[in-house]
Amino acid sequence: MTRLRNQLYTIVLGTFCLITIVMAQGYDEGRAAYIKGDYKNALEILRPMAEAGDAQAQK
Repeated sequence: MTRLRNQLYTIVLGTFCLITIVMAQGYDEGRAAYIKGDYKNALEILRPMAEAGDAQAQK
């Protein structure tokens, strides 16, 4: 039982880390598009993140 619980914790933690990395990359891409003046692309990238509650994307 302990082994199964440890495996579950590992899977949950790994998933959380991957989601965080993907969101960070999305934010960086959206910010870069905004800085370049590509507001349409920036909005397409950042809006879903902002609606999901990402504070950085809401700035």
